[in-house]
Amino acid sequence: MMNKDFKSAFTERRTILIVDDEEINRDILAAILEDEYALLLASNGKEAFEQLNSHGDSVTLVLLDLNMPVMDGLTFLSAKKAIPSLRNIPVIVLTSESKMEVECLHAGALDFIKKPYESPEIVRARVGRIVDLFESSETIRMTSRDAKTGLFTKEYFEFYAPSHCAANEPHDMVAVQLSNYALVEEMLGRELLEKTLLSVGSFLLEECEKYNGISTSYNNDIFLFCGKHRDNYEEFVAKLRALLDELPHGQNIRFKVGVYANADGSLPVSVYANRAIDSIAPILNNHNAMLNYYDETLHENSMFQEKLVQGFRDSVNNGEFVAFFQPKYGILGSRPVLAGAEALVRWKHPEYGMISPGVFIPLFEKNGLIRRLDREIYRQAVDRLKRLKKECGVEIPISVNVSRVDIFDPELTGYIRQLVKEADVNPSLLHLEITESAYTENTADLISIVEGFRNEGYQIEMDDFGSGYSSLNMLTNLPFDYLKVDIGFIKNMLKSEKNILLVKSIVDIAKMMQTKVVAEGVEYQEQYEYLKSFGCDYIQGYYFSKPLPADDFVERVKKELAA
Repeated sequence: MMNKDFKSAFTERRTILIVDDEEINRDILAAILEDEYALLLASNGKEAFEQLNSHGDSVTLVLLDLNMPVMDGLTFLSAKKAIPSLRNIPVIVLTSESKMEVECLHAGALDFIKKPYESPEIVRARVGRIVDLFESSETIRMTSRDAKTGLFTKEYFEFYAPSHCAANEPHDMVAVQLSNYALVEEMLGRELLEKTLLSVGSFLLEECEKYNGISTSYNNDIFLFCGKHRDNYEEFVAKLRALLDELPHGQNIRFKVGVYANADGSLPVSVYANRAIDSIAPILNNHNAMLNYYDETLHENSMFQEKLVQGFRDSVNNGEFVAFFQPKYGILGSRPVLAGAEALVRWKHPEYGMISPGVFIPLFEKNGLIRRLDREIYRQAVDRLKRLKKECGVEIPISVNVSRVDIFDPELTGYIRQLVKEADVNPSLLHLEITESAYTENTADLISIVEGFRNEGYQIEMDDFGSGYSSLNMLTNLPFDYLKVDIGFIKNMLKSEKNILLVKSIVDIAKMMQTKVVAEGVEYQEQYEYLKSFGCDYIQGYYFSKPLPADDFVERVKKELAA
């Protein structure tokens, strides 16, 4: 016969806990089940909890008598239901009282085995069915949850959220974005980042309990929560802020909350999710703002952006994206000399007219269309180099912007090489502008890529110098031929003596590194004179010329040659 000290010798077998105060009943069930299952035994509800505390992770099923001393079956069911770690373990009730079945079902039981026990085959069949159901539900539960946060995966969220949004009571879609996610990981380490993700996940699970909600870790830095509508989310923000502040260095972790109120199920969940996320954009760079709501203005802007995206392919094919060229002048000689240009994209939209690059470039960077757009501008820039050589007999360099998306494209080098070869132009005439901030991401890989371009003869310009956070030590290891001073320094240059000295220091650093300097955004005579006195090599800006259409730029070159 078996006793309460029985321990499973076969850990691969599923474990069943038999709870009955009658030893003969425990022994009968043990004899029926011991060939297929590992067994644990208890004589009352209190002992059952002791077994679960020791072996709860391995218990697949509980067989529970109702009438027991110390703690009866119904009391055990009620207490187990209140413990999250035990709540999902299924229970089959052992009883001869059929009138208790409804009450037991309400208390959490899944099935019944009547006393006296039926044939062993029927007992094993009932037990096997519940065990299989439990294991299937556990598999779903485990695969539907994100291990880092405990929240639903994105796929399960998108599957279950529609039923929440379509409920009788109105729901809200809420996005929580950790706005400096990469910086947290870089500065504070992976361990703190994982604690942060777990804390945010725990907070949102509590919100799910309170507001009949569902939540997910949508991607690395964005969480989504769909729950019953509330008029104000200030308390939501305050509680999350307080929670993060309790973490080591938690005050360095910033977040933004975007709310799409009253999601009624009439639109796909992905639309509500995107609108909640979009509502964060207006406050992303506002240090003091932590909460924003999706409104009609955002909706109109989203519709406008969607229309731009949908029409992108046709716009490229129809030639609506055109390169304008802003001249660069060398200023170290006795008089300024046209020495190059930067190709800048413009969009002549048939409905909206001339659209600012500040509107569509961030949009296309976000959805990956920037690659196709950049390649079109590269093509036009190289074509202009070819035309200048053919019509004017001169070779004047043209620079093009290489986005962060482009630089790691394995096909980029081959594409540019083919353009230059077909146009029969010198690779040194095509300058590739890469932003300073791009050098701080995947530095080793980027250096290798840039060195490859330089080895083929292309010139590299570090764009927007001073806008990122490169160290001087880092600069000495980066491959570039030109340093472009961030336009912000030039715009603010004349506001104070300190600003003037700052620009001079940047020029001095470039000279020390034996690198040519380009200042963009120059508009005034005084800016020009200071830059010339500092030894700046080139300037670009409205002081000499605004960006010109391609044909006008060619005419400007011809006039300069004639002069």
